[in-house]
Amino acid sequence: MQMIIRGETIEDYNAIAGVNYEAFLGWHPDNPFVTEPMLVDLLRHSALFDPDLSLVAVGGREVVGHVLLAPYRFIVQGAEQPGVVLGPVAVKPGLQRQGIGGKLIEEGHRRAREKGYSFSLLCGHEAYYPRFGYRTRMFSLAGAKVKVKGKGKALNLEGLRDRPIKAEDIPFILKAWKSRYGSASLALFPGETLSDWINYGMECRCLVILEMDRVLGYARYTRGNPLVVKELLAGKGEDIPRILAYLARRESRSGRGEIAELRIAQGAEELRRALAGPRSPGSPETPEAPEAEALEAPEAPESTAGFEVVPEEAAHEAFMIKVLIPGSPMAEYCDRVGKGKARPGIMAFPSMYDVDEGRVD
Repeated sequence: MQMIIRGETIEDYNAIAGVNYEAFLGWHPDNPFVTEPMLVDLLRHSALFDPDLSLVAVGGREVVGHVLLAPYRFIVQGAEQPGVVLGPVAVKPGLQRQGIGGKLIEEGHRRAREKGYSFSLLCGHEAYYPRFGYRTRMFSLAGAKVKVKGKGKALNLEGLRDRPIKAEDIPFILKAWKSRYGSASLALFPGETLSDWINYGMECRCLVILEMDRVLGYARYTRGNPLVVKELLAGKGEDIPRILAYLARRESRSGRGEIAELRIAQGAEELRRALAGPRSPGSPETPEAPEAEALEAPEAPESTAGFEVVPEEAAHEAFMIKVLIPGSPMAEYCDRVGKGKARPGIMAFPSMYDVDEGRVD
């Protein structure tokens, strides 16, 4: 079959949705709720979306394969870098294992490199993607587990409330994000518009936490026991203890039982500093090294006032990066992580990727 690979057009949207549905249906044979077609649609909302990086394979005038490389701005070793997130990759079931997916991926890499994107990042099958130059165990989605002691009663939660995020909150969120991640070893910047920060998962919440009318922070989490906090931003670090205690109390009242643990995509040491509260006047400053630089992670949990923090960083083989431009900050990052000279960074994917949260198989 003669195959043509090209960028998508609006006329391809329906066929792309069908290809993704068929390709991923087998992953959940007892539940035909396939989220990949919706994920592709949501990623098109991004201000950085590029149809030239949403590729289709056409054979016999029919779309038989699709790959999406979603552009984002990243922080890599404290410097802003352009990169792409690869996925989903889909080929019609009857044509799989014929090299179509590989051709789509390689053409996507070529185009991304020509456009100046220095790397591609994905979560995928560790037996497949390394053949295209991806290095495994390059980042972690988990950071630390926080246990709330005494139901947070030691903290004053009076006057705290929450509401869904609004457009007026974006300046606060962007400032808080840059403050937290500006010197990070690895971070993905979701974007500058409301649609980059709202909720897309049935079991997720994207909330602004306020004290009276003052915004304390933004939290994106998956409901459950424990809560899985994927993004936590605060205007002041000293507000983080009350925000976490408030979230635990909020969800404990939702009929899911007492919430005493939260899993947070944030480094254990960073969390301990925040949960310990502001330093007293005259206390010595402790240098705050980037997450990936601290190679010696504490094995045992460590307590702070009202909380216990347990490290949970885990760079799974499925968490991969391919360098597209040699000599870039990402090339140095991958070399240091690969040689064990730096720890993998902790990363949070944007809220569009939460579309699968809440699936019941």
